[in-house]
Amino acid sequence: MADDVEQFIQQHELEKVALIGHSMGAKVAMTVALRSPDLLRALIPVDNAPVDANLGNDLRKYAQGMLEIERRDINNQAEADKILQAYEKGSEKPRKWDIRVVLTCGV
Repeated sequence: MADDVEQFIQQHELEKVALIGHSMGAKVAMTVALRSPDLLRALIPVDNAPVDANLGNDLRKYAQGMLEIERRDINNQAEADKILQAYEKGSEKPRKWDIRVVLTCGV
């Protein structure tokens, strides 16, 4: 994901951007800042987990589900939810929010 952000900044010829990231996006933003500090003028990480957080395999499986939605070119929230149910345990609420992000922006 950091590769995508760096590529976006470069393709749009943006100079010294302020990069804001929330949760996992904060980790992505911090990765960009570490790898390409010359692209940024400011970094604003919000609500990110501690550096040593053990995310386990659940996150990897969940990311695979998000990629599956994109591969199948799903644009319906109910269909996307069915796919993610196979990959993710727990609350439906975060999954619904993530689906909206994928359907709107892509992974």
